[in-house]
Amino acid sequence: MAKRITPKLIQASDDLGIVLAEIAALQEQKGDLQKVLIDSGFDEIDGELFRATVSHSVRKQVAWKRIAEELEDRFGPIPDPVDNLIKLQQARVKLAGAGARVAEFRGGRLIVAPLSLDSEQVKALRKAIPDAVYESLKKTVRIRVPDEPSERFPAAIRAADELLRVSAPRLAPSP
Repeated sequence: MAKRITPKLIQASDDLGIVLAEIAALQEQKGDLQKVLIDSGFDEIDGELFRATVSHSVRKQVAWKRIAEELEDRFGPIPDPVDNLIKLQQARVKLAGAGARVAEFRGGRLIVAPLSLDSEQVKALRKAIPDAVYESLKKTVRIRVPDEPSERFPAAIRAADELLRVSAPRLAPSP
């Protein structure tokens, strides 16, 4: 029996993600989770803003991991469509960390926008993902992904990891 991802399932997973993120935030406030503050060592950026952004992204990643664990614990093995949905949300969180607001599959490609990459970042991206195409005027990255969902979603996660890595600010340490 084929299982379909419906808008209702997507909304339910979004709601569950929000609830789990709120629980994680409450636990952090209560001290149940260890909070690690890192001095960036960079004068050029607002360290608090950077930490808050990273912390928010990490909390979302943890929330999605907890969702997967909770679903598997309650219902057994996670069906592929649900697993793919979770992987897509994880990729979106990572891509948002790179500054993107849109991540979608279109015509056998993962389309990510907007991303502002300089020439060095584009070179690093092309080295990591040879078929990646960056359109500077549109601030869009297009990456070929497999058609098979079981391969497409892990490819999207890998692409998100690489985009996050190459788009990270390249700052010199303060003297």
